[in-house]
Amino acid sequence: MSQSTLDIAVSKLPEDSSAVLLVLRGKIDQSGTPLLQEALQNLKRGGVRDFVIDMEEVDFVASSGMAGLVTFTDENETAGGSVALVKVSARVQSQFDTLGLNDFLKRYKSRDEATRSFRKLDRPPPAPPTPAPVNGPQGYDKAEVRRAVRPSTSRPLTPLPISPRDPAPGGTATDWVSPLTQRYAGRKMIELFGDRRRFATWRDLWIALAEAEKELGLPITETQIAELKSARDRVDARRASEIERETRHDVMAHIRHYGEQAPGAAGIIHLGATSMFVVDNTDLIVMREALGLLIPKVARACRALADFARKWKDTPCLGFTHFQPAQVTTVGRRACLWLQDMLMDLKELQARRDSLRFLGVKGAIGTQASFLALFDGDKEKVEDLDRRLTRKMGFKSAFRVTGQTYTRKVDAQVMAALSGIAQSAAKFSNDVRLAQSRGELQEPFGMGQVGSSAMAYKQNPAKSERIAGLARFVISLEANMPLTAAAQWFERTLDDSANKRLSVPEAFLGADAILNLVVSVAEGLVVYPKVIDNYLRQELPFLATEDLLMAAVKAGGDRQKLHEKIREASVAAVAKVREEGKPNDLFERLAADPAFAVLQEKGAELLNARRYVGRAPEQVELFLLEEVEPALGGVELATGDDLEVRV
Repeated sequence: MSQSTLDIAVSKLPEDSSAVLLVLRGKIDQSGTPLLQEALQNLKRGGVRDFVIDMEEVDFVASSGMAGLVTFTDENETAGGSVALVKVSARVQSQFDTLGLNDFLKRYKSRDEATRSFRKLDRPPPAPPTPAPVNGPQGYDKAEVRRAVRPSTSRPLTPLPISPRDPAPGGTATDWVSPLTQRYAGRKMIELFGDRRRFATWRDLWIALAEAEKELGLPITETQIAELKSARDRVDARRASEIERETRHDVMAHIRHYGEQAPGAAGIIHLGATSMFVVDNTDLIVMREALGLLIPKVARACRALADFARKWKDTPCLGFTHFQPAQVTTVGRRACLWLQDMLMDLKELQARRDSLRFLGVKGAIGTQASFLALFDGDKEKVEDLDRRLTRKMGFKSAFRVTGQTYTRKVDAQVMAALSGIAQSAAKFSNDVRLAQSRGELQEPFGMGQVGSSAMAYKQNPAKSERIAGLARFVISLEANMPLTAAAQWFERTLDDSANKRLSVPEAFLGADAILNLVVSVAEGLVVYPKVIDNYLRQELPFLATEDLLMAAVKAGGDRQKLHEKIREASVAAVAKVREEGKPNDLFERLAADPAFAVLQEKGAELLNARRYVGRAPEQVELFLLEEVEPALGGVELATGDDLEVRV
């Protein structure tokens, strides 16, 4: 296993530049990724927003490092910052190409003509493996550095933390960051709920509204629409935040900001609409896409469990009720219990996604009065406007009746589906943990993985434990949306807003993280048949007593007397097992009694575990054939780095 040897050297560029220079050296594996992210965030908290990053001597040996750099760069850009990637080695180019991130490199390498023509001057020799801070911008043409970034503003810079482990400027600890984004959830889900996507979708809705209103005869020009489209991708989150501090209204802040960037179209942005036109419609768009990200992951988990069930359908194992030995089932049959729950989740997610409707254009309280006024009382045009917007944004239908918002029961239904994923995953993970404690199963354990900092021999079911922990969190979030739906007053009340901003994204990110773990565990689950067989041998004499009783009665015995003999012998056998640690000798005890002479003939047959599995193998085959395969047919299975379990 490769180890992170990351060295991050930081220095200030020329005094008339606002940027800092970061020289990355060494290998960045999964352990080095958080160090890089923390270093970048520390610099941002210190007032830095412009970065020149030297990538000549770095080696990304884990995809998470590349994903972390992409995320930081894009978020910094959204916040009004600037990043220039320089001296990108052929090795790094190849690594990013492999993950389909070549567009990212092209975008930030070509930020400025100067950043494409950095040249070596007196570059020092390669750094040793131990950290060696850069004391100045050696190896770079200062004039070109000045051209690569914007001139410095008058704002002072807080002293820069050099080490990624240094505290944030002005404090003893760094800002809190959600573990869902930092450690657990997949990159696609994180980006989907990010500000960049949200504000871009707001602008898409404003553009679509203007287009539809123009098509229906309102005095909006092609030039205005073109100006809106031209400014669509230039959201400056920093500027929008400045306006919001004044307006105390996020949507109004973005309307003004958009108008600043598209002044010729400022007067027609948001025409006839209320805030929920962008907020609620965006939420519906994002939720639909988020469900679309989860469905392939649930399908992948179902496929893994189906393959596991088919492989182990004939392998007997001890079944439990009350976590006490009960009867015999098979390993594959037990997996079908997990699979059935997941299959229900798959169908529920599909139903929720396919039934989502658009809010459309409904106005301040749902009556469309503002749009009716815009179109001089023409009801057909208002109806047509709603239909056009719905189609433009990819929905088949819109709600016919709403208040200012779509009904919050939609959120409650979606959250129930996410909670369902968590419930199924928790049941699966708990069974794996119990089976692993008995040595019957084991979740995948990496060659370099550490189970305990104290007990070196430990191989803990860490992924299954994490599933259980995340599942409790997601299940707990579900209650927010029914409570919110129940608390809505008349046509609108704002007490839903803050709650939705927290609970809905975190529930989706939590479900996403859970599914990544479920897929990892299900696809790597290890079975130990000999351990399973040993447990069966301990319990089979007890489990076989009913069949033994029937055979002895058929041979002419008295059912009640035979039952009492079995009871007495069982109590003695249990005592020997528990008090002396000896093997179960029940059948040996009974064989000594002439009343159970049938054991001489049928003893081996009665202790064959396959005799007691009932229809388990057949049930597995029928379940897979009749329910699982039809449900998975045509459903895309998740693939690629978005399934990565980062820690």
